[in-house]
Parts: sequence; C-alpha cells; structure tokens
Amino acid sequence: MNVCYCPRGGDKLLRVMVHKNVGQNDLNIVRSLSRSRHILTENNHILPLLDELHFGNIVFGVFPLLKGPNLSGAMHLGSLNSVDHIMHLLLQAFEGVAYLHRNGIAHRDLFLSNFIMEWYPQSGYKVFTRPRVYIIDFETAIQFSNDEKERVTNTFPVPDRSWYQRPLAPELEIPDTVYCPFRLDVWQLATDILRFKARTCLRCTCVGLPSAVEVFQTMSVDDPGKRPDIHEALDALAKCVESVPPSDLIAMKMLDSDESYTEGLR
Repeated sequence: MNVCYCPRGGDKLLRVMVHKNVGQNDLNIVRSLSRSRHILTENNHILPLLDELHFGNIVFGVFPLLKGPNLSGAMHLGSLNSVDHIMHLLLQAFEGVAYLHRNGIAHRDLFLSNFIMEWYPQSGYKVFTRPRVYIIDFETAIQFSNDEKERVTNTFPVPDRSWYQRPLAPELEIPDTVYCPFRLDVWQLATDILRFKARTCLRCTCVGLPSAVEVFQTMSVDDPGKRPDIHEALDALAKCVESVPPSDLIAMKMLDSDESYTEGLR
C-alpha cells in the first residue's frame, strides 16, 4: 500500500489489486460495488474504488484514505467510548454485511480488523454526526448467483491452509467440506465481537446489554444451520439497542476483553 497527498480531493491510498491475474476476483467485486447503482445506496459500506491504475500486469486501486482505526482498535480502546457509540458502529457493520449478502457476496474474512472508520468517536466530546464504517479486503470473497442452492462452497478462504492465522470456524476444520460462506461470515463477525464485553459504569442504572450478547452468542454457535443469517442478526441487534434509553447507552462504558469472557470461545 502507498499513500499519496491530494490537496484538493483528499488523500488517497494506492493498493495493489491484481498481479499477474492473481486478485482479479477481488477487483471485480470491489469494482462492481463501487459503480453508480451500488455506491449511491446508503447501506453499502464498501470502501469505494475511486480509480484504477494499470502498469503492465499490475492493477492498482485508488481508494480514499481514512483517518480512523479499525473496529478492533475501537473496541480495544473502548474505555474512551460509550456503549452507544460502539453499538451504532456495530449496527453499521452488520448493515454493510447484510448488503453484501443480499448481493450474493460472502467475505470469508469478516473480522473486526476489516472494518475501518472515518474517524475515532470519543464519547467525552459533543459531536453531531457519527463516523461511517467501511468494509475492506475482499481477497477471500466469493460471489454467487441468485440461486440459493448454489450458495455453498468447499474452498478454503486462502490457497494454503497453513497460512491461515484466524480463528477457525467448525465447518472449516475438515478439508473439502461443503459449507455456507454466508454463515461463516456470521460466525467470524460474532466470534471477534465476543472478545469484548460491556459493563455499566457507576453512573448508570442499566445492567448492560445481555440481550446483545445473546445475539452474538447465537451467531457463533458451532452448528451453521442454527446461526441466524445476517439480516436476522441485524434486526435482533437493532431491537436490543432500541430497548435501552439513549441516555443509559451513553452512560455505559466498554471494557477490554478478559479471560473469563473469552473462555467459551476456546
């Protein structure tokens, strides 16, 4: 990756998308979602591809350079933020994934580090808008037709299993097993979220958001068939957030992950 300074149009990031035909699938998906029909849709949270630079057998993608951290960083530093801020960031993430799935795209590397923000929200300051969340890195993504029966695969997210350093979903443990990549996305997202938890601060009368934790736990069960799809999970999470008064959500603080909370994920 390289960054270039553009005084009038904002800073840009240059990223190698294709080298000797490797990465063409990634480019095709990002290119498709960055066109007018998709990019003007509010719930499309892909980081837009602004332009392409072709140099021999290399294709560079030109993207806007965002100043904020990824969602993993935001939740690690959650003590600076209220549950209100964090939950609305997660709702955006769920909304973006739902848009991908609605268009037949499974990401297959849907961990919090692949969601980035425009800026870092801090609940200690008055703000009048929220940073937008964007989904990045589609190297492992696959796209399907509208036929529901075809939306399965037996391919591993990366070419060599020995390279894989992410948490391994149960359906990926046995090589060449046919699985639903959309349910894999749901598992990956929830598993990463469950490294963190919310705790009430002394000023808050609420007891946290156990209903939201239940949503994440259901999303990360071992049996893919018992996981909700992302649309169901988005609706359930939205209801959890709506059930708590905004003033209480703002009062609640986030905690970093701890061993007791993650032992169920081992």
